[in-house]
Amino acid sequence: MNNRNYYGNYRQDNRPESNIKKIINIIKNTKQTLFKDFISEDLYLPEGKAYQIANELTKTKTNQIRKVFSMIKEAEYKAKNKDFESGRDTLYMIVPLMAYSVSRELVDKDLFELIKVCITSEKIKSSKDIETFSKLFESIVAYTKEGRK
Repeated sequence: MNNRNYYGNYRQDNRPESNIKKIINIIKNTKQTLFKDFISEDLYLPEGKAYQIANELTKTKTNQIRKVFSMIKEAEYKAKNKDFESGRDTLYMIVPLMAYSVSRELVDKDLFELIKVCITSEKIKSSKDIETFSKLFESIVAYTKEGRK
């Protein structure tokens, strides 16, 4: 499909930026860890970031969200009870899993982008960061379920 208008100029995409993309940009542009990026209101309240993310995950299959969530909980457990590096490594494994799921069209690309921005060595520096990511995803799972009723 041609991306030019009648006058030969390229069309500009005037669609508003999605909430997920706004959140991704905020996370990407801050130099803080996840523990400092998200406050309780972002994680739990209906106006928060988790709620906004969940409402836009229309293409993502519920079982894919649950699969990722179980890996995040495993990472949280390892970081608390074993050692931080083991938990962080489990989180890192989620990124290629999500890339594969996007290629099979089981997961929204925006969710993959969010995970890529959150699961980095700059954002995950302590078990508190893993715990915060777990809480974020737990709320996303809950709000996704609530939104699909």
